[in-house]
This record gives sequence, structure tokens and C-alpha cells, in this order.
Amino acid sequence: SKDNVLLVAAMHGGCRIVNVSDFVLGDNDEKEEETKDVVAEEKKYINSNLICSCKTNVVKEFKEHQSMAYGADWIYFSSLTNNEDDDDDEKEVEVAASCSFYDKSAFIW
Repeated sequence: SKDNVLLVAAMHGGCRIVNVSDFVLGDNDEKEEETKDVVAEEKKYINSNLICSCKTNVVKEFKEHQSMAYGADWIYFSSLTNNEDDDDDEKEVEVAASCSFYDKSAFIW
């Protein structure tokens, strides 16, 4: 679902589309002992009182930038397509746009 997908400008790592699942937000006091032996990618501290747990999966990477990927955003628009009956159908299109810092470039992908 779109609600579980992040578009990330990961600086020198390029841009990534990441699927986030099993997101749980809880109280740090109750889970302090439990988190000591957990892999860092699965547990991230939000602040001293809260902790979140999630699984992440990179579903697409874009590494065409020649310098740091500094920003990224989704672009949504409607496009007309022709079907077999020569009727125009409106289709929702979703693409990503990203920009880099030192080389001052922008890409739509």
C-alpha cells in the first residue's frame, strides 16, 4: 500500500523507495531489556521515552546523481491512455523526482 512506502533521499547513498512494515510504537521503559540484543535496523529510538520497531525493505534505488541526493518527492498526475476500443481512459501515474546538491541536477524517475 502507498501508506507503507517512503521515498528517501539518502545523501551519498542515492535515492531509495523503502517499504516499511510491522511498525510498532511503544514505551521505552517497558522494552529496555528487550532491545539490547535486537539488530539496529529493527529498533530505532525516537526519544528517551519512546521506541519504534519496524521492518524495512528497499524496493527500488536510484543512483544517477553525481553528488549527494539532497531531496526527493512524489509526483502524482493523471494521464490519458488509449484502450483497444479507442476510448480514452484516465490512469493515475506516480513517479519520483529527486535533486542533488553539488552538481545541481534534478531527475524524474
